[in-house]
This record gives sequence, structure tokens and C-alpha cells, in this order.
Amino acid sequence: EAAGAVIRHAASDALFVNAVEQDLVPAEFVETLARTARQVPVIVMLPRFDDDAVLRMLQAGILECVAADAVEAYPAAARRAISRFEAARKNSEHAEDILRSQMQWMSIIDAITDYIFVLDNAHTLVNVNHAFAEAIGRHPREIVGSRLVDVFDLDVPSESTRSSVLEDSAPRTYE
Repeated sequence: EAAGAVIRHAASDALFVNAVEQDLVPAEFVETLARTARQVPVIVMLPRFDDDAVLRMLQAGILECVAADAVEAYPAAARRAISRFEAARKNSEHAEDILRSQMQWMSIIDAITDYIFVLDNAHTLVNVNHAFAEAIGRHPREIVGSRLVDVFDLDVPSESTRSSVLEDSAPRTYE
């Protein structure tokens, strides 16, 4: 509840939490604060620098910790925390774009009625489309990670066949 009140009153580039009055910031307060303050980086001012407390706070999602008597460190701590926060936000946006793109790509591949599967160098199925999975009567998640020889009673493609595909990337069909 206290963390929520702090967040509602925060309207800045970074949020400084003064933990000097207590000996240490209560763990549940820190975790709630880190969870609810996703829109701003959180910096905790400790009464003294304590490696264990700092480690716990960083693990909980606090971006920076400073000692109360190190006033000259506050601007640098704020810049570091804001920089880390912005980098994390950009990475998160980029990851969402990649995930969305992968989902679109898989929906296209799954719409194709031909059997499509991808093998790695160890002849393990890395990806399969729905048509392929339905043809052998299994869900794609059950097949991915299986070796080709375990799914079919087939010989593994020869090294020369694989090498020729990798050299020119031309599609090939084998019966």
C-alpha cells in the first residue's frame, strides 16, 4: 500500500526512495515498489551502503542504490538508473516486435498445406508447420525437439546432401 502511494505521487524521470528513517527498506515494500514503478526507474537511498541490501534490491528490480551520506553521487546515480531504464524499455519494445514478427511468420507457414519442417545439424526437428504435424497425427509441440529418425523410419540425409543445400540454399524435394 505504501509503495502504491509513493508511485501515485511520482511524476519525474526517476523516483528516489528515502530509506534513511528505517534501518533497511522492508523487502515487500521494495518488491511492490519495483513491480508498480515500471514507468520510472527507482533509486533507493540507504542509511549506509550495505552490499547484501543492495543485492536484494537489485534482484527485486530497483535500478540503483546510494548511501544517504553520498549526496554527490545522487546525480550520477540518477543518470545511470535512467539510462538503464531507457535501455531496458527499448529492449522490451524490440523483443515485442520480434515476437510479433515470429507469430506472423508462423501463421503464414502454418497456412501452407505443404509439409514444412526445419532440421538442425543433428537432424533434430527445430520447427514444423501444422500440415506436417497433422500428416503424422501429432501436435507440433510433440514433434519439435525429436530427431528425424525417431519421427520417421527414414535414413538421415547424407552429409553431401546437406552440404549442397547449405552451399546454394536452393530448395530440394526428396521422396
